[in-house]
Order: sequence, then structure tokens, then C-alpha cells
Amino acid sequence: METKPLKLNIGSGRKKFDGFINLDINQNIGSNGVKMVDIIIDIEKEKLPFEDNSVEEILVDAVLEHLGDGFIFFLNECHRVLKPNGIISGEVPLANTNGALRDVTHKRVFVRESFSYLCGVNEANPAQPSHPRYANYGIKPWYLLYLECCGSIHFKMQPRKTIEVDNKIITVQI
Repeated sequence: METKPLKLNIGSGRKKFDGFINLDINQNIGSNGVKMVDIIIDIEKEKLPFEDNSVEEILVDAVLEHLGDGFIFFLNECHRVLKPNGIISGEVPLANTNGALRDVTHKRVFVRESFSYLCGVNEANPAQPSHPRYANYGIKPWYLLYLECCGSIHFKMQPRKTIEVDNKIITVQI
């Protein structure tokens, strides 16, 4: 029996995608009266209700810039639920553009290097990104698969998973 791949559209709002589980902090009702959100969740505070390594794809369009103190918690939750070959993709406004500055609900800005920060390889500790080099802020590491900047930043990342074998940490290479 073949199962459908588990795909999440987080911060879905009124964009309900077929084949995806649509999650948001509030329920949205479409013009035809249909509920657009499958799971109501505060992603800055609540664990994603999925098993470890169970999700194939996560969409986060126009979401990350709205996250405050729960940003690292949320990214780590995505890291946890994504399969080693899973993908998180999305779009954020580029810092100092109208798209980044006009929305008063934005809590953070992004530049191209923001994704380098999350995806840099740390030879001394593969379980965390290379930035910051000498501190551990609890950020799980990612591979950067795609990055395009033009008014906004489009990105694709894959979790860099590690396992322990004979008291050595080994990075799972995809």
C-alpha cells in the first residue's frame, strides 16, 4: 500500500494547496465558506504534530519574517520533522525593501547571508552551523540548495542530520 508523501504548507492563510496539510495560527475561511486551515497552531510555541523524519516538504512563504523569539524553535521543529532528504522552501522579503519595511507585523529581516548563517559547515561541531563559531544558540544545521535574491529571497534548504556512531558524530550526507 503506497502512502502519500507528507507535505506541509505552514502559514497557509488563504492559500490551501491540494496534497498539503495547511497550518496557520488562525482559521481562514475562503470565499466559498470553506475552511482553509487544516491545523491551527502557534508555530513559535507549539511542537509540530508530526513524527521525527516523517515530512517530505515544508512550504513557508511569507512566514519567517513574522517570527519573533520562536524563530529558532520553529526552524528546529522543521529540522526534526523533515526526512533527511526533505526540503523546506519559501520566500522572505529582502531587508531594506518596501516588502520588508511596510508590514508592521514583520519582526525580522533577511539578507542573503542570513541563509549562509544557517547553512555554514562547522567542522568542529557538525551538529550546529558554523556561525556563531564559538557559541551554541541551539540552531540545527541546514544544507542550502537554492537561493535567489531579487526584491525578495527565495530559498530551499535541507536538514543536515547527524547521528552518533561509536561516540563520534557523523553527518548524514545526502
